[in-house]
Amino acid sequence: MTDKCLYGKLSGKNNFVKIKSLSEDEINELFPFVSIDEAIEFSPQALAGEDEYRYIQLIDDDFIIEPFISMQDSTASYNNINKSQLSKLDAIFVADVISEGDEEKIYDFRVQRLWARYYYTKPSVQWLSNNECKFNSKQDIIMLRFSTDAYYQGSTKRLYFKKFEHIKKIFTGIDRYYRTACKKDYDALKQISFVDMQIVASKVGVQSSRKIALMVDEKILQQKNLKQLKKYAEKYNQSLPITENKIVLAENKDIDLLYSVANELFYTSELSKEPRKTNSVIKLEARN
Repeated sequence: MTDKCLYGKLSGKNNFVKIKSLSEDEINELFPFVSIDEAIEFSPQALAGEDEYRYIQLIDDDFIIEPFISMQDSTASYNNINKSQLSKLDAIFVADVISEGDEEKIYDFRVQRLWARYYYTKPSVQWLSNNECKFNSKQDIIMLRFSTDAYYQGSTKRLYFKKFEHIKKIFTGIDRYYRTACKKDYDALKQISFVDMQIVASKVGVQSSRKIALMVDEKILQQKNLKQLKKYAEKYNQSLPITENKIVLAENKDIDLLYSVANELFYTSELSKEPRKTNSVIKLEARN
């Protein structure tokens, strides 16, 4: 069974190192294979559960994954990790060659996220294979897990993951898939005839800013009118801040409520008839 190299990504922009060669069994234990049969496409509107995978469909020349591929094509130019770099590891990963030959190689990547709290220098007792213990008075240690936090499938060019927040530092530029609002978005929102944008951009929180970006990207407010939004909100005892036939956005909570109403996040459960609110927007496909 052929050994595989365990790689590390250091803090900063696409700075890679070699860590150690591990057996196939060790790699598969460290990076369990991902079950992606029921994974759905990522949307910032949808909140995945703890054990649910989402995916982002990357383009052929996507700069997010390109550095990992380029690194595999020129591994000889990368150095082995040194002691001072241990505490700077953002992630560890392994590459699987799916196809090669005359054509361009296709890679899969299994990635595990690391945090600074996983690194420590402490005395330790190590159990050895000869049934003895070894005492280390001062040892630099990084705690690893048996977990695959991200998986790139080269054949489909899809990046699978559980938590978007966990992969942001691993894949440079991934934020473009979960962006916050910019001046152009605020200007677009102000152009909606029934919206009065009073809160200044500097006072808008990160989550509210993302909701503004989503409303602009999805053009959700162009598909509704004030009467519809007001009627829907009142059905669920929600009070939109309306003055002179405009929804006044003076605080973050006003933005959040408009987002929830516009996306129809309030609903009545089918069996218990209870009014509820969901945090996710996932359009279900009709069954044949």
